[in-house]
Amino acid sequence: MKLGIVTCIAGFALALAACTVQKASPSEASDVRDGESPLADAGAGSTDATASADSTPPPSEVPADLTGVVWSWVTSSGAMQLEFDADGSYTTAVFVNGHPGESCGVEYFTHRSGAATFDGDSLTLSSTLSKRTKKDSCKDAVLSEETIDEVRATYRWVFERDDSGEATLTLTDDEGVETRYSPE
Repeated sequence: MKLGIVTCIAGFALALAACTVQKASPSEASDVRDGESPLADAGAGSTDATASADSTPPPSEVPADLTGVVWSWVTSSGAMQLEFDADGSYTTAVFVNGHPGESCGVEYFTHRSGAATFDGDSLTLSSTLSKRTKKDSCKDAVLSEETIDEVRATYRWVFERDDSGEATLTLTDDEGVETRYSPE
């Protein structure tokens, strides 16, 4: 099965994957089967898809600069939002456009929430709720909704402000792939 070139950023199997999808040729795009997400298993980095509520590390205090902010990463093929609460919980929302350059088509939405554990420059996100929705935007119809595996992913995190005061949150996976988030 081939939808196009799928590039996953910073191991976000945790949120379906923060992936960009480059449009495939019509013959390749026709290989996508109904009910099947081309990104279902996407993700890289230090992730564990077998995480469970019993093994979820306790949430930790979230650095004040990161709370109360919706952190976003956006491309022409999709977007990801990451939000932390002071109590150590987090929420991610991912939108992947399965039809870049077209006016409508299949879109994927993934929502995860769980515990964020900060330990020095290490951040572990352990999901306790994970849901994926596949939608046909041409028909404005939901094609499928499913509960998906809980995942644990660990990143090196850096919060920075440039000379103008603009904030950036950078997450780096164990392969060195960086994803830079900006506040909305």
